[in-house]
Amino acid sequence: MSDHPYSLAYFAQLQANYRAGKPGVWKRIALLREFLELSPTDTILETGFGQGTVAYELATTGAQVTAVDCDPVAIQAAQVFLTGGPGWWPSNLRLIQADLAALPFAAQSFTKICFSEVVEHLADPRPVLTELHRILRPGGRMAVTTWPNVSNLSWALKYRLGQGPVEDFAPQTPRRLRGLLEAAGFRVRRERLTNFYAALPNTRWEFDGCGQSNLVARLGERFLTRRPWGAFFAASINLLCDRR
Repeated sequence: MSDHPYSLAYFAQLQANYRAGKPGVWKRIALLREFLELSPTDTILETGFGQGTVAYELATTGAQVTAVDCDPVAIQAAQVFLTGGPGWWPSNLRLIQADLAALPFAAQSFTKICFSEVVEHLADPRPVLTELHRILRPGGRMAVTTWPNVSNLSWALKYRLGQGPVEDFAPQTPRRLRGLLEAAGFRVRRERLTNFYAALPNTRWEFDGCGQSNLVARLGERFLTRRPWGAFFAASINLLCDRR
């Protein structure tokens, strides 16, 4: 993972966004639920769980959820959230501190994997993806989401000018991410580009459709995040994979 110092305050802000019902937060949760098609009989691995909100939402489906993060600060933040945030800690959710490239699980241990907003923080995603493929059962599903997409014209220019987020030091393009997944043995079943984004560098003008519901955001999401030009205007890459 990145050496960027994620703090309790950083995770607390993400938890506050969840409690406040921020559209971008719930949009991602809805997409993950749709892609994974969860049931109470599933065994789910949630990777890089950070503040714990996605792990909690996955657990509300009744499935057995194991959430893994290498950062002790994330463990502490999630514990604070689960004991004092939603008001209860689901008995079907456990938190584990571990390296994603060396997971302490037997082969084919999980039916579903949530790999959401993690790959952009990895200097080399390949050993992590190999490990995730190892512990996923044949036919099992993995939902992958990442932000920002550097095929997006505005984000590509931001990074060229050195204005990209320092913690997201390995941003992806749809093509590059598909290649990484396929090389690890996954089959990409579905791709969805979301969150219309446009900005002018070195100005204050920015349009981030992720958290907005106005007409421009709706039109941008409907028309400008679709093929063939979607990769140039969508900020988020979302893929549904399974194990061959």
